[in-house]
Amino acid sequence: MDHSMPRRRQKSRISARLTAHGFAPGECNICGVTATITKDHTPPHSASREDAVQLQSLEERLAVAAEPPFRARHFQRGTKYHSLCARCNDTLLGDAYDPALSNLCTQVRGYVQSVFDLPQCVHVKIKPQRVMRSVLGHMVAQGVLPYRKGPITEPLRDYFLDPAAPLPPPVRLYYWLYPHRQEALPRESGRLRIPDGKVTILWLLKFFPVAFMATFGEQDVAPFDQARLDQFGDRDIDFTTDVPIRLRPIMHPLWPEAPNDDEALMFEEQAVSSEPAGGAILRS
Repeated sequence: MDHSMPRRRQKSRISARLTAHGFAPGECNICGVTATITKDHTPPHSASREDAVQLQSLEERLAVAAEPPFRARHFQRGTKYHSLCARCNDTLLGDAYDPALSNLCTQVRGYVQSVFDLPQCVHVKIKPQRVMRSVLGHMVAQGVLPYRKGPITEPLRDYFLDPAAPLPPPVRLYYWLYPHRQEALPRESGRLRIPDGKVTILWLLKFFPVAFMATFGEQDVAPFDQARLDQFGDRDIDFTTDVPIRLRPIMHPLWPEAPNDDEALMFEEQAVSSEPAGGAILRS
């Protein structure tokens, strides 16, 4: 049987999923304004410090064997999405929020690269409201589809744009140590727990040295055993506190993308993963 045509269609479909260049002018992924659209580094280069990367579909990364190999997109200085207006990208993310995320990552990176015998858990000092706005902003920046209005995106827009606004109550933001080179950037994924039929909407932003997961509409008190930042969702924008970083045990690099036997995970078409390209090294 000739499989050449299905394979060409498959490659074309995957290639469409890896589109990272939107329209200019276009609608900003965060605020929805029609303006000249700029490139957002997701995750921010100041936090991940990754150089050349190749972008592939998350479907390919999770597959036991991919035949034929899908075509990857290559980026210098990390993954970039052409998806944000200049105000959201530069004034808010770049100037107001990303420095707090970069500070968190610098502290955690220091522990990961330490030559000393460290305890199971350490603490780092952060500004959680700025970190959360940075993380959620880059999550929303993923993908180049038209601006999406809805019960998730509009409260996040208002929270991002107003430094005095509290984190919307349905949102939980988990974080954990992630000492791995592969990055995962799936947005608007669904986790189905088969035994009871409960569904959780989750977004991921995983990069060295910290991973983040935002969930919406969880029906359990604490279904994930990870530390959370949303407990500080009603604090002042410059509130500073120590938060724990568990150095051991280390989570599997494919958690939570790879489901357990009693789970099913569904990803949107632009769910992607990236890894260093051509032997690129991580800058210290």
